[in-house]
Parts: sequence; structure tokens; C-alpha cells
Amino acid sequence: MSTIVSRLDITQIFCDVDDFCNQWENLWRQVPHLPSTTGER
Repeated sequence: MSTIVSRLDITQIFCDVDDFCNQWENLWRQVPHLPSTTGER
């Protein structure tokens, strides 16, 4: 019985996750965020 680790290419998974994180960070910077306010909410 083979394990899931032996069936997956760990390097490819890492690269896919890294690409996703880079794209997400670029999109996050483009989205206007709510202004920070002081006081009660």
C-alpha cells in the first residue's frame, strides 16, 4: 500500500502553493481596505 506522500510530487505542490500566495498578495494590495477608525464600533 502506497502512502499519499509517495504519490505526490512535493516540489510541485510547494511551487503551486507559492504561486497562489504570490497572486493572492498582489490582488490583496489592489483591493481597497476599510479605513481604520478609532473609537467604538
